[in-house]
Amino acid sequence: MLEIDSLSIGYGEKVLIREFSLRLEDGECVLLAGRNGSGKSSLLRTLAGMQRALKGSFHCSAASIFVPTGTIRVKGFSVLDFLNTSSAKQARWGVSFDDKASERSYRAMELLRILELADRDISTLSDGEFQKVCVASALARLVTAGSGISEGLLLLDEPSAFLDVDASAVLLETISDLAHSHGLTVLFSSHDIYAAMKYSDRVLSISSDGSICFSGRGEGEKLSALGRAFKHIIM
Repeated sequence: MLEIDSLSIGYGEKVLIREFSLRLEDGECVLLAGRNGSGKSSLLRTLAGMQRALKGSFHCSAASIFVPTGTIRVKGFSVLDFLNTSSAKQARWGVSFDDKASERSYRAMELLRILELADRDISTLSDGEFQKVCVASALARLVTAGSGISEGLLLLDEPSAFLDVDASAVLLETISDLAHSHGLTVLFSSHDIYAAMKYSDRVLSISSDGSICFSGRGEGEKLSALGRAFKHIIM
């Protein structure tokens, strides 16, 4: 569960997102939508503790894990190596590991359906394959001793970036299913708003004036929230 109280996001004196409050429940998969430069990545980084808020506060009842886009690949590391060294149960993009790391990593790869990539050098992966590996590294940090998934907040910045239409749909459906079946709270951004809306429970949209609209669960309500952010393409 994530509770946000009177939060404002920005840099210095520049306000990107004006004061807002809301609550995300366990098991919810929420689409974060807005134009380029609206503050989507800044909001995700703030909730991950990587950027200071201008005002307000937030509280997460479980571990929060941020998955950025543009993670650097180092030649000579297999996918399993990468997952092992980034699967520490920490709130940020970790680099340490323990003797249970491989067990957690294999379980995460199984959930993302990428077991066949385990021994591949990460430098040889396509952009889409590597994006799935990055999401798997976040899941690995939530795998429990019994191979279950603990509650947590996943903050995903463009998880379907670089994927084709079919692969994007599979990944977003998998993320949504994991949220519902394991009680994860997921907040993810996407430029493919119509496809992403299909796999989200609600929509959190950022308007051009920095105001927030948080939809209900109905399709009409989600479309209305998207319309606040994309008035030029949604009627």
